[in-house]
Amino acid sequence: MPCPSKYQTGSQRNQDSRKNAIGEKAELKIPPGTRAGTKFRLRDLGLALKERRGDQIVEIDIKVPENMTDEEKRMFNEMAEKAGARG
Repeated sequence: MPCPSKYQTGSQRNQDSRKNAIGEKAELKIPPGTRAGTKFRLRDLGLALKERRGDQIVEIDIKVPENMTDEEKRMFNEMAEKAGARG
């Protein structure tokens, strides 16, 4: 199940609350530095299989805004350059 998030999510500690596959509320803590495509397992929050609930796999999909101002682009590029220097 994809979990679309804003680009800030990957750079900050974030907690996201969504409904799982069967409509129940599920909490997911997204650690700083999480990249798009990262998968998290939510144990026992998936569909029921016989007498046991399955796990739900959540894939992070980070969305970057399409229409940024020149100042936002400059700041975004500056952050990217600094992150590249660290890692």
